[in-house]
Amino acid sequence: MQPSGYPQPTPTSPSSDPYSFLNTPTTPKRSPFSFFRSGSPKSIRLLMIVVGLLFIILIIVGIKSLFNNGKALDLPSLTQVVIQQQELISISSTGSQQASSQTYLNFSYTALASVTTDQNNLEKLLTANGHKINLATIIPSPTIANQLSQNEQTSNFDNVYGTIISKQLNVYKNDLSNAYTLNKSPIIRSILSKDYKDTTLLQQMFSSSVG
Repeated sequence: MQPSGYPQPTPTSPSSDPYSFLNTPTTPKRSPFSFFRSGSPKSIRLLMIVVGLLFIILIIVGIKSLFNNGKALDLPSLTQVVIQQQELISISSTGSQQASSQTYLNFSYTALASVTTDQNNLEKLLTANGHKINLATIIPSPTIANQLSQNEQTSNFDNVYGTIISKQLNVYKNDLSNAYTLNKSPIIRSILSKDYKDTTLLQQMFSSSVG
């Protein structure tokens, strides 16, 4: 027993120990990227998905940037080109079924294939840039359709057909030229230039074999 005259020692609580942190385990902070560094199959799949989405976004942005080259598209002029292509497809399709001479038939098949291909190429580029044209809503000229149908059963069909398609090729070329002037995108201009050359070849073929 200690003498009553001496102060009793105060017991030290665990929390008052200044060195208790040395013995207390600390919880490490988790890095926001620690999930991906864990190497688990789930984290690897998630990382691949994220990288894939970023890659797709970059491709889409790059295509649009290249497509427009910073220039806005003149949609009315391009739509008019597609309308004229649809008109020529309708006329040449009728000619391929109703023409009596082999010369007109051969020209109709060539024109139909050429214009259809050109239209598909232009339509794909417009769709890729967010401007889809619904071809089902484009109605060929009723006047032209009536002129052809009225002569389907006559010997004059080839002449009527030749006059109509020759005129429409000229109209189509004018629309191509106008669209080329109004659109500054290099890709669009490349497509329109090719279409113009294809149309010139069709006119030359028509003149040499039919006209």
